[in-house]
Amino acid sequence: MEKKINDSCISCSYTTGKDQSVGGQIYATQHWIVEHAFGMSLPGFLILKTKRHIEEADELHPAEAREMGMVLQKVTSAIRFVTGAQKVYILKFGEGVRHLHFWVFPRTAAVRRQIGIGPKAVALISKQYKVGDMTAQNIKAIGRTAKAIQIFLNKKKTRTTT
Repeated sequence: MEKKINDSCISCSYTTGKDQSVGGQIYATQHWIVEHAFGMSLPGFLILKTKRHIEEADELHPAEAREMGMVLQKVTSAIRFVTGAQKVYILKFGEGVRHLHFWVFPRTAAVRRQIGIGPKAVALISKQYKVGDMTAQNIKAIGRTAKAIQIFLNKKKTRTTT
C-alpha cells in the first residue's frame, strides 16, 4: 500500500497541520497544496507541494501531473498580480526536504536591483530571505501577501468552475 504521509518529513508535518507556515495554507486542490515557503521571509515566496509523500516528479500519478500544470499557471499568475513581479521563478531541488515540492517566488524590480537576476540570483535570494531575519513587520507583510494570493486564487477558481 502506498504511504501518503511520512511522519519524519517536515513537508508532511505542514500538510497534516502539525506545523503551520506564516500565512497558513493558501490554496489546495485534490493533489496539491500551496503555502508560504517555510524558512523564507520574502513575501510571495511560495511552495507548491504534493499532498502525497513522494520525492520525484516521475512518481506522480497522471492526475497529479495534469493538475500540477494548472496549479503552477494559477500560482504564477497570482504572484505576478499581487507582488508586481517582473518574473516568477520556479525551482525544484528536493535535496534538503525530500518531498516533491517547487519553490515559486517573485523576482520583483526591487529584488533585481538588490540582488540581480537569473540562476546566480537564486542562491543570493535564498540566503538574503532566510527566516532568521524575520521581523514582526515582515511577518505581517507575508500574511498580507499570502491572503491576497489566496483571494486571487479562489476568485480564479470560482471563475474557471462556473
